[in-house]
Amino acid sequence: GDSVEALRARTLAASLGVKSALCTIGCHYEFGVAVPRNMDTARRFYLESGLSIAKIDRLKRGFLKSTVAQGKNLKM
Repeated sequence: GDSVEALRARTLAASLGVKSALCTIGCHYEFGVAVPRNMDTARRFYLESGLSIAKIDRLKRGFLKSTVAQGKNLKM
């Protein structure tokens, strides 16, 4: 579905070194969107992004707003 395509696009961007894409992939794993929920994997992506905690938190909020707005079920 839509989440799977978004994850594919973010994975490509992450492979090109886009830090926000790495962080957003972490969100996919933290909240179980298009992948099984896995906090260890989420943390790994957050750390790999090299972003500050504040920036990661802003990206998480945006991810959650977008996910909820699209009516996706979060596995929390």
